[in-house]
Amino acid sequence: MMSSDEKPLPFKSWIGSRYHETRFMVLAESAYTWTEDGETFVPDLDHSTGIVEHAIDHLEAASRSMVTMTRALCADAAPSREQRAAGWATVAFNNFVPGSIGHGARARPSREAWDHARASFLETLPSTRPTRLLVLGKANWNNLPLDHWDQATQTYRLPDGSRILVHHTAHPAAIGMSWTRMADAIEQLRAASLPD
Repeated sequence: MMSSDEKPLPFKSWIGSRYHETRFMVLAESAYTWTEDGETFVPDLDHSTGIVEHAIDHLEAASRSMVTMTRALCADAAPSREQRAAGWATVAFNNFVPGSIGHGARARPSREAWDHARASFLETLPSTRPTRLLVLGKANWNNLPLDHWDQATQTYRLPDGSRILVHHTAHPAAIGMSWTRMADAIEQLRAASLPD
């Protein structure tokens, strides 16, 4: 459990090489510590970039969530490495909850972790400056901060007055969530008109 004086720093976002053209960001929920071949791995500040690069280079060994997201971004069930690189190049990606939430994929964020995530979330958005934000998972959506939120337009307003259009969808690892459903959610948000 995280103590109040040991708050983790937010992960650095994956920023695709063509992100400046789309300003489309994907916000996953959280990361966990895992063990592989007897060695324990704790997510570091570059975790978001690392898991995207792993999905691009080794899709067959990626987590279910990253496989679903990669296929959806490529609109292809079996994308080539070039397609995977091109798909991820168009987005920014990060986790809402900073640091590790525990050991293994079944770990869940504590109340303190959600509180810390809400407190730091709006501070991190200006560095990526998305115009569209796809939030993955119901718990993630339900824990977003309400500061600067406009329910009528489904947008966040940044301190400089710019807006971020926000949609949410089921978590990529949720039962019944297919890459085609995720691709539809991505396309729907990409096609949505930005508010004035």
